[in-house]
Amino acid sequence: MNQDKLVSIGLGTRNRSHYIGTALDSLLAQTYRNFELVISDNASTDDTPLICEKYTRKDRRVKYIWQKSNIGHAKNFDFLKENARGEYFMWASDDDKWAPTFIEKCLEALNANPDAVIATANFFDFDDLGRMQKGDPKLFFPFKHDLYGRLKEFILLPIICQKSAPMFGLMRRKKVADCEFKDEPFLDYDFVFHCLTKGRFVLVDEPLFYKRTKNFVLDPNPSLFLRAKRIVSNIKTRFILLFSPLLFPNMIFISRLKILTPGEKFQLIFWNFMALLRLFVWYKA
Repeated sequence: MNQDKLVSIGLGTRNRSHYIGTALDSLLAQTYRNFELVISDNASTDDTPLICEKYTRKDRRVKYIWQKSNIGHAKNFDFLKENARGEYFMWASDDDKWAPTFIEKCLEALNANPDAVIATANFFDFDDLGRMQKGDPKLFFPFKHDLYGRLKEFILLPIICQKSAPMFGLMRRKKVADCEFKDEPFLDYDFVFHCLTKGRFVLVDEPLFYKRTKNFVLDPNPSLFLRAKRIVSNIKTRFILLFSPLLFPNMIFISRLKILTPGEKFQLIFWNFMALLRLFVWYKA
């Protein structure tokens, strides 16, 4: 395909020397070649800088920036987007993997859908033991085209840990330039929600993304220790939800959307409250 459009890949990292080489190899193997890969290192103290510097010498498309101090997860994500030059942008985690055609097929999807702001692909969750579980688009992707419809659909998607998946798709950088991260729990969910107000998403219904998850999540026969970890995770998440940024900030954000009618705003605020209540009652890691 035509490769005249620059794609910026922003990869944030901190102390991931045991994973980052695999992630970088996966990104550099993309069939779409016209990209820059910007790494922002949150002051790693392990061998991550040495590994990243090796890749800058290996491939001129790789740019490595070492932050003098840990600026935090959210600011690092924003830093990467703000320092990107490409017409298209995607975030990359330092422990994930991508099929070679990920960028190519997401870009084709955006070109075929000029009104879409993000193209994302289906994915596999995988763990360090090699176990894999295919994602279900009905659990993470809003299919509706109109603003009210896609916001409602996204709010009501049942599994919060999967709702952030579109964040790792390919996006039109200028369209989402003012969608910033907040340094809070569920910041990825919040970012995706804001992006939905800029336009619809498009899905490449192939598993082209491999999202690393914790071993206890995919273990079909967890030990007593892993069961305990799940219970602790569930309790921790419910505690966070008691002070959740998903409730009032989202309600305020919805109320300020001028392109929604008062009736649509009221309904979305109601659905947001109900989704949070359901999450608190039935959340399961």
